[in-house]
Amino acid sequence: MNPTQFLCPECGSHQSSEVYLVETDPRETDPWSAILERLLCAHCGYVIPAHLAELWNGLSPEAARLEWRQRFRGGAPSDRE
Repeated sequence: MNPTQFLCPECGSHQSSEVYLVETDPRETDPWSAILERLLCAHCGYVIPAHLAELWNGLSPEAARLEWRQRFRGGAPSDRE
C-alpha cells in the first residue's frame, strides 16, 4: 500500500479529513505520547496514529488493526465525543 494512502484500522474507510502534527512529552505509560502525526477518519471520527493509518514500513492492515485495538483505541480521541 502507498504510504500516503489512508486505511482506517477501526472502520476500513479510505477517507481522512484532517491531519494533526503534535508535540508531546513522551511518557512510558501513554502510547499516544510518542505519536506525533495523527489522522482523523472522515467516516468513524477516530483519530488514528499515522503509522497505522498509512501502513508505514510494510505494516499489514491486519497488524495495524491489531495494534490499534490493543494499544491505541482505548485512549483514542474522537470527534464524536
